[in-house]
Amino acid sequence: MTWEWARLSSLCRTSSLAAVCRSVVVAVLLLMSNSGSARAQEFATFPVRGQGLRSTLFTAGAYSCTVAVAGNGTCTSASGPAWKFKLPAESRDAVFEVVYTMADGDGILLLLEFEDSDSGWGRLVRLQRGASRPVWVHDLQCFNLVAPVRRGRDLFLAGLAFAARLDARTGRFVWRHVGRYKSGDMDAPERLDVGQDRVVVRGTAGGKPTTDCFAAATGAAIACL
Repeated sequence: MTWEWARLSSLCRTSSLAAVCRSVVVAVLLLMSNSGSARAQEFATFPVRGQGLRSTLFTAGAYSCTVAVAGNGTCTSASGPAWKFKLPAESRDAVFEVVYTMADGDGILLLLEFEDSDSGWGRLVRLQRGASRPVWVHDLQCFNLVAPVRRGRDLFLAGLAFAARLDARTGRFVWRHVGRYKSGDMDAPERLDVGQDRVVVRGTAGGKPTTDCFAAATGAAIACL
C-alpha cells in the first residue's frame, strides 16, 4: 500500500463523510481488480478448410461481411451504411482455410488463413468502420493458426511453430516466437488458453497431446506445470 493510499484510508475513517468515502474506496478497488484480470475472449471461428473458397462470409458483432482472396471486402450493419474495404491481394492460387473475427469498438479484428498448393500463411488486420484501408496489417508466415484470444488490450496468437502477443489497438508486437518447430515438437496446434500469468498452446505431437507454455508478460518459454 502506498503512502497516499494509507492516507486516504485514514481520512475515510475520520471524515464526517466516512460512508461516502468508503463507497469511493470500494469502487476504486473493484475497478483496479477488474482492469487487472480482464476476461479472456476467444475469436469467433468460420472454418472453410477444404472448400477451396476464394471469397467467404463472416460476422463480427453487429457486422455481416464478405471478403475475397483478391482483398475486396464489404461490411453491413443495422446501425449504419454499408462500407467497403481493401486488403492486400493474395496469390492467384490462394484459397481460404479459416477466418477468425472479433468486433472491437468501432471496428473489427480479423485473422485470415490461406493456403495454395505449396504452403500456408496468415494475415492479421484491424478494420475501422467506414475506412477503406485497414488500420494495420501483419503478414504471418505460418499456418495451422488457432482462434486468437483477446484479454484487455492484448491479443494472443498461436500457430505451427508460432506464438505472439500484440496490442490490439496499435498492432505493435509485445513479443513473438517464430520458427520454434523442431522434430518432436507440437505439429498440430488446437487451442490457445490465456491466464493471468501464462499462455498455454495446446495441441498434439505425433498424435499425442502436448503443450507449449510462455510467460504472458515477456513471452519467455516456461515449464508447463
